[in-house]
Amino acid sequence: MLFKRGISLAKGSIFFLTNHGNAGDLIFDWIPKILKLHPEIFVYLGESVRSKYFRERSRKERPPIDLFKEFLMDLAADVYQLSGDCFSYRTYHFDNLPKTFFNSVKVVNITRDPYVWLEHYVSWRKSNLNMPRSNSFSLDHEWSVTKHDYFSSLGLRKYLKEEVNIWSFYQGLDILSRMKSDFDSDIEHFKAEDLVKDMKFVNKLLEKLGFQKLSFDVSQWPLMLQCLKPSRKNQCLILEGKEIHSKWKQWQFEAYEKILKQDSRNTFLKHGYELI
Repeated sequence: MLFKRGISLAKGSIFFLTNHGNAGDLIFDWIPKILKLHPEIFVYLGESVRSKYFRERSRKERPPIDLFKEFLMDLAADVYQLSGDCFSYRTYHFDNLPKTFFNSVKVVNITRDPYVWLEHYVSWRKSNLNMPRSNSFSLDHEWSVTKHDYFSSLGLRKYLKEEVNIWSFYQGLDILSRMKSDFDSDIEHFKAEDLVKDMKFVNKLLEKLGFQKLSFDVSQWPLMLQCLKPSRKNQCLILEGKEIHSKWKQWQFEAYEKILKQDSRNTFLKHGYELI
């Protein structure tokens, strides 16, 4: 048997996995891929990508959460035991929702080593966010929301728009500072790095996503690891950020000290991430 299901599973169970952007990270690509290996799990992807092409809303906006839940229920809940969306939403999208919303919904936030997350964030923008070079729509948006005045006030290295590696590094550090609010929320967190280390963490994640028990059999683990192979240009598996940090230039160390707030650093440390 390649998977396990509980004796009594209720239809209509919905989940959301949140993060602060995939940015071509191999583990974030891998997680929905392995979830889809289970015949009772439906995974929806792409809401965060639609606006890059269809322009139905701004890059930051998402469909209203309550309506999106109903959409998933209609789309798949009659057929699958567990249906959900991976990484279209952030934890703050679930603030101030009525308690009844969570009667049939589970939300789990997937975290990442901050140095590794920042490396992917910058690299994704340097690659034009996976869009053709002739289409600068998304990169123009990223430039427009970057805190240029704030970074200038800190006396950091100056930059031009085409120096994406600099201004996206600053903006990424600012987002890392704001991630403290993710950890301060009531939403449960899972470290992405743990999921690729041991099958037991994958099944623990499934326990948190469903109202009834679903799990993978240990015989599925080799297939899951096969799914971990890189599929994008220059993509590789990075589990720790020490080597990334060691290659920073002086202007990056200065930005790190001035932008990433101490309470945010303490939050990452508290949740098991090693900062240098």
